[in-house]
Parts: sequence; C-alpha cells; structure tokens
Amino acid sequence: MKTYDVVAIGNSPKVFIELLKYAKKGKKTLLISANSNWNTIKFSSKNVEDGCFFIDYKKLDYKLLSKYLNIKLKKVKNEPSFIYKKNLYPISSNFLDGDDKATKIYRYPQNGLLDIKKTIQREIKLNSIELLNIELKSLFIDFEKKSVYLNQNIKTKKLLSGYNLNLLEIKSNKNDLILNRVLENYFTYCIVEVEISHPLNFSLIDFSYCKNNKLPKNIKNKIIFFEKNLNKFIWRVKDLTPFTSLNNKDNHIKILCIDTMSWLPKKEFEKDITIEIFNYLKDKKIIKDFKINKFIYKSKKSFSIKKSVKTIEKLYHPYIKIVNPLFFDKDKAK
Repeated sequence: MKTYDVVAIGNSPKVFIELLKYAKKGKKTLLISANSNWNTIKFSSKNVEDGCFFIDYKKLDYKLLSKYLNIKLKKVKNEPSFIYKKNLYPISSNFLDGDDKATKIYRYPQNGLLDIKKTIQREIKLNSIELLNIELKSLFIDFEKKSVYLNQNIKTKKLLSGYNLNLLEIKSNKNDLILNRVLENYFTYCIVEVEISHPLNFSLIDFSYCKNNKLPKNIKNKIIFFEKNLNKFIWRVKDLTPFTSLNNKDNHIKILCIDTMSWLPKKEFEKDITIEIFNYLKDKKIIKDFKINKFIYKSKKSFSIKKSVKTIEKLYHPYIKIVNPLFFDKDKAK
C-alpha cells in the first residue's frame, strides 16, 4: 500500500495550489486527476479554451495565481461586460444604476487557460507530485489509525477536494455518509471560427440582463433542452482569439465561444442555428458581416457537493478538507 502525507482529488486551480503548499514543504503528495469542468481542447488545429471562462474580481484569486503558480496576469484590452438596454457596461460597474465606469481592473492569464494548465503540469514535475488518473466512488476513514484509505491501495493523512467531488459515499469506523451530488449546471456551448471584416470591441459579453434575449420561435423545435433556461437564447460570448496562435496573425479570423443557455441544436440543424446565433449578434451590433468557417457544439455537466460540505467537515475533520470554489465563476450573472 502506498502512503502519502496529502492527497488531492480533482484539478481545480485552488485545490492544486493547496496541495502545492504541502509539496513545497517536502510532504509526499498525490494528485488524483479526473475529468475537469475547465480544460482546453483542439479546435481548428489550435488549443482553445473549452468554455466561456471568467476569473471573478477576487484579489485573493489573482494573488494565488501569481504567488503560487507564477502566472502573469495581463490587463484585458476590453473589459468583460453585460449588455443592458442596448448598451455595454463593464461587469465591475454599477450598470443597473446607469454607471458605465469599471470599478476594478480586470486581468486574465496572458495565454488564457493554457497558462494555468501548463503551469500545473510543470509544478507537478518540479515538486515531485505523483499523478494518478482514476475515478473514486468511495473512501474509508479510520479514526483509530488516523488515516484515509482510497481504493484499498492508497493511504493518506489528509485529503483535499473541491466542491465538484465525484465521490458517492464516505465510510468510516464511526459513521457513513451518502453524498448528495447536485447537478449545479449543464453547460451547452459552441466554439466557432469565423471571418469578419472589422475589429471586435469585446472580450466577453454576458447577455443575462439583455431584453429580447429569447429563443426564436422558428428554432424551438430544432433544439434539445437539457434544463429549464427561462427561454433564454444565449448566455455569454467570449473572444478566444487572443489566447490562440491566431493572435496578431490574421485580424479577420476569430475564434468565439458562445454559451447557449443549456440547449443544443439537433445534429441536422447545427449549421442553421449557428447562423441564427450570429444573426442575433449582428442585430445587437456586437458583430457586423461574418462568414462561418468551422464550428463545434459541446456540453458538459457540473456536479457539486456544496450542500454536504459542512457535514463532511464536521464528521471527518481533520482528515478531509474541502477547498472553496474554483476561480472560474460561471454563476456570477445568475
């Protein structure tokens, strides 16, 4: 049986940074890395962000990224914005009161999510953190031996996890707990390579407060609903171009990610609905003329044990520590 001082489950940046603190102190550490809700994918022969990611305005998050991962956070040229009453307002402004001035400086990794992914891979090697790609469904805590047992061949003194823990149950020689894993979000989105004849004046736009953001009647029978979305058409649009090899090479070709508010087109209608989305953006004066070269539709589930966190920490302290939520706050506008 392999023994570790600390084991972390999941590859959330905050969970990894917590593990890294122990590794830098010489502790024997293991990262159990399963599928993540944040990632990069290959699209049009380039690595692009797999979603409309947004790092919220939290000084602690910015500090953690720069201090522990040495990631350069760059000021974004165009402030992430809401569209409200036909106008764009910075997310950090009091836009509901008509104040269109940003109150904070928004920053993002210079090369986007790829910076975080590569840095974590580098720190794993530099600090001799072992890596294991398995999915855990249960674990056992032995209070007498002061140890956590995983898969009958891994033992640790401390377990770290985020809210997106994939465990179904926690067992111990004191009490057992069946975890209440809630489907927190079902993200559906498309990534599009498009040719346009004009510069983009946005980095990310949130349409949550946009009036007339409704699904057109002519496409309702052409889509698949995954959860109730209050009849919203789109949620967010993000320009991924600055974080790809396209940056500064061809100003006419852009890669955009469009969050479609928990619905996907049926396969035979994907092209038609992609055009409908861009016609909607054109109508809102977000873009002008366009030509779609390539697109892909994707979906992913986000589960959470948020409601069980207090119970877990009360029953299994100090052997399990649940680290606070991810950097990437996709729920800000809800």
